[in-house]
Amino acid sequence: MADLIPAATAIAISPIPIAVLVMMLFSKNALRNAAAFILGWLLAMLVAGGIATFLARDMDFSAYSQASRMILVIKLILGGVLLVAACRQWSRRPKPGEEPPTPKWMKALDSPKALNAFVIGLGLMTVNVKNMPIFVSGIGDILQANLGTADTLVVVLVFSLIASSSLGVPVAFYIFGGEKAKVGLDSAKAWVLHNNSAILAVLFLIFGLKIVGTSLAALLG
Repeated sequence: MADLIPAATAIAISPIPIAVLVMMLFSKNALRNAAAFILGWLLAMLVAGGIATFLARDMDFSAYSQASRMILVIKLILGGVLLVAACRQWSRRPKPGEEPPTPKWMKALDSPKALNAFVIGLGLMTVNVKNMPIFVSGIGDILQANLGTADTLVVVLVFSLIASSSLGVPVAFYIFGGEKAKVGLDSAKAWVLHNNSAILAVLFLIFGLKIVGTSLAALLG
């Protein structure tokens, strides 16, 4: 389980979901929309992990088995995707003094409904090429542990909760921080959006190298 903490942490500190959640906290029915967003984000991981567990329930993931090597090849490909994404994000970082444009789809978050917030949370995790490779790699590690279906589902749940834990921080700050919370959250949102590309580039580089290195070592070992 300890091996999954870095991957879960990388997903947890992903800037865009945090920025989106902060924007929802400035909307009407803020807490309801934030809860719907977090539920959608978490559900996407649980469904993906559950499907992977179901499909792999009868597979042998012992060392050097065909299924285990298949997982390693998939992880190797995902690591390569992260390295490419790291280069792209680094090239897109704003120059000193330059303000990055706010993505057009984020401008629609000023007055979201709970259903829209849920769908956005679901979509940001499901189709996000930035987070899904790290999550899938983590699921691969869980499957290779050969824990059995019930235990695997429990570990998937814990992994998903850790990966979603950071989303509770701005919500707690909003609830307990009083009027100062809005100023702090607005500053945090601006900082996250400005440094999004640089943060993602570093994360992708670190975890891309880790996934590629460990996968190659296992394949060639």
